[in-house]
Amino acid sequence: MILYISKKLGILSWFATYLYFLVEPFFILTSTASYSFLNHAMSDLGVTSCGTYTYSIAPYEICSPHHFWMNVLFIINGLTLSIGILYISQNLKKTKTTQLATAFILILALGNIVSGFIPADINLFWHSIFAQLGMVTVLAGLWMYASSLTNGKYWTYGCLVSLLVILILIMFVFFCSYAYRSAAKIILFSNLYMGHRAFLYVKQVIHYHSVSYELTRLR
Repeated sequence: MILYISKKLGILSWFATYLYFLVEPFFILTSTASYSFLNHAMSDLGVTSCGTYTYSIAPYEICSPHHFWMNVLFIINGLTLSIGILYISQNLKKTKTTQLATAFILILALGNIVSGFIPADINLFWHSIFAQLGMVTVLAGLWMYASSLTNGKYWTYGCLVSLLVILILIMFVFFCSYAYRSAAKIILFSNLYMGHRAFLYVKQVIHYHSVSYELTRLR
């Protein structure tokens, strides 16, 4: 393998990835516009301008004075997540299946990086496309990992089912919002972004543990 990630760096990268959730509240508290977990997207904290309709589906007021550092946090989170994923993948048997699975899961990490480089008010499509695509490809990636594991196979399948349940709940909110809210499109995307926040956290935790059995066996 051309790029080798040491055990120390691999583990540190996962801890650094989790730190995102300890740092993000700072940007929420320093937002000069009201911020609600239920009605605002995590991307709002990285929006570079203040006001209403800073991007097409945000009719509410947004103003994040430290948006630059929030976007830096998105990028760092994507990079550390990528390192963690690659660290795990290098300890698995090298097959086309595991390599494709790794690529699928890396798409979500790429989404974080792109989101930091392209804030929602600059280009909403490119800001969100990889993150939302990654919510789907990570499911395929976990399934492919599980099919190739010896130890931890059923644990990984269980993690996959958990993520599917989360995705179904997100879609449930999506369609319920469409049916019962007048500002449907706006609320749908807000809830979808919020779902991605929860989805990302749960995925990071269970993805690490889903292959821990295999790493223990190999080490």
